[in-house]
Order: sequence, then C-alpha cells, then structure tokens
Amino acid sequence: MIGVLGGMGPYATVTFYKKILDLTEAKRDSEHFHIWIDSNTTIPSRNRHFIFNEESPVNGMVNSLNRMKKIGIKRVYLPCNSASFFISEIENQINDIVIIGTVEVTLSHIIKHYQKKKVMVLGAYIVYNKEPYREQLEESNFEYIKHDKLLQEKVESLIYKIKTDNISSELQEEARELYNNIIQNYQIDILVLGCTELCIVFDYLNIKEVDILDTNHLLADYLVKREKGESHE
Repeated sequence: MIGVLGGMGPYATVTFYKKILDLTEAKRDSEHFHIWIDSNTTIPSRNRHFIFNEESPVNGMVNSLNRMKKIGIKRVYLPCNSASFFISEIENQINDIVIIGTVEVTLSHIIKHYQKKKVMVLGAYIVYNKEPYREQLEESNFEYIKHDKLLQEKVESLIYKIKTDNISSELQEEARELYNNIIQNYQIDILVLGCTELCIVFDYLNIKEVDILDTNHLLADYLVKREKGESHE
C-alpha cells in the first residue's frame, strides 16, 4: 500500500490522485494502486509559519506519517512543494518510512532531461524566498531566473484564489495574463509550476512558447513508474 500525505491543499490532492489514475494503465478497478490518502487539512500553513511565525507544520505531518506507518505503509508521496521543504526536518523525527517529495522528483527530471537552460520557478512564499530549487539547478549549470516581488504578489494572489474558487474563466484569464507577463519580461526556457494549485489552472492553458513543468504530474508519473517497478526516465 502506498501513502499520500495531502490536504496541502485539498483540491491539489484530488488533482494529484486523478493524475495517478490517468497515468495508470488499468482496465478494471483492481489494477489500480492501493493508495491511502490522508488529506490532512489541519496541518498548519507551511508559508504562514515563516511569514507570521505561526506553528510549524512539522508535527502535523509527522503525526500523519506515524498513522500511515502503523498500518504498514512504507512509502509516502508528498504532492506539495512548500511541504517538501520540511522533509529533512521530518526525517529526523520518523524512521522506517520513505518520504518522496515533489521538489526532489522535479529537480531530478530537469537535470536528466534538460541542458543549460534558463529556469523560472513559480510558487508561494517558501518556494520564492527559500528557493528549494536553486542550489541544485545552479550546481547542474542551469540559470535560475528569479522574478521580481511585484510579479510574486500576482503569483500568490492567483494561488490563493485557486484554493477558494472553482477554476472559472476569470481565473484562467488571470493565469494567462500572469504567463504573458513572464514571457514579455523574462527570457526563460522552462517554467516550473512550483505550487500544486498552479498546476490545476495551467492544465486549462495551451502554452507552447516554453516548457511548462507540472510538478503534480511529475510526481504522479514517478509514483506510477516506481510502484510498477519500472525505471523512471
């Protein structure tokens, strides 16, 4: 049985699970993976922990992982870029369970499949300010393109609207305007959707100018191939 620690946010968790189903070649229910999803929406905000010095999400995440551990789960997938920032801290408090985060899977994909490209990562406060992607990308000869704070305000506004609203035509248009702003003002080759809410709305856009990396999709693809025992390329 596979574990998914979700709820950060819940709609992104639903989208992640659907992508797992869509990527799994199955003709009947029993051919899909047995997955235990803990959509733990009570875990404190990852970003507010840093912005307002509020409670850390670590204890809540560890509690969920311990519950999974008790029922025999050995591997847990974490479809949240901001939550993935805390994995090293979580691993100090729990053992006998492997935590596979969105950031590490996305970084591995970029490094394997691209060469010396200009990369921009969109996400909430942690992704923008703590830059979990930057060090490994630069060590692998990628150029990390960081957008300005005004654009970041628009990114975060869009993220939190997606959390509270259906993907309306207005939200799709706002995402399109955000993307056009990036293309007009920055030279990039790869745009990483470093927030799983952004992955939801960008599914509706037909973008061809740059490579869009959907971190939700990449983790789902990794899960399907790993759990089938296939090599992940």
